[in-house]
Amino acid sequence: MDRFEFEDLISAYIENDLPINKRKEVEAYLDNNPSYNHLVKQISYNMDALKKLPKITSKNNFNQKLMEKINFNKTNTNPAVTKNANFFGFTFLNAFFLFGLVILLFVLSFEITGLKPSGKNSRSYQFTDNKKFLGKNGVINDNKKNDTSIKNLTTFQNDTTKKEKMDLSRNIKYVND
Repeated sequence: MDRFEFEDLISAYIENDLPINKRKEVEAYLDNNPSYNHLVKQISYNMDALKKLPKITSKNNFNQKLMEKINFNKTNTNPAVTKNANFFGFTFLNAFFLFGLVILLFVLSFEITGLKPSGKNSRSYQFTDNKKFLGKNGVINDNKKNDTSIKNLTTFQNDTTKKEKMDLSRNIKYVND
């Protein structure tokens, strides 16, 4: 006898519903595996506890009313009829408050960080006059010989002895193609 066959026969063994030969097999299995004695005692205790529970009765027409409700809900799938109308899993009142909290959090985050949202596009396009054009190096040439931004850039590129970097962020100019 293996463990699965033993477990199938436990309740019949406890209730003395087994024939003599099967009962002897179960007892032999219990003698060879004493750790299962605790399992038999536990199942016996559970069966006694279940027998002592009070019986629950229902009305005679319980099943009929239950089936009527099930059939009514199957045929009546109109969302307007349902009592708990929802919006993404929330009632409309809860969704309204949640939406308000999200907006409040959004506004407060701008107030705390000091950022001001602008209605403009993040890119600021400026039109250049005809004198400016994009040179070979990607630098804006102004046709002026004494432009300081170009001088700073060329001196930075040519000077290999300087170890420190120059701040060229003020020299960046955007051109709209």
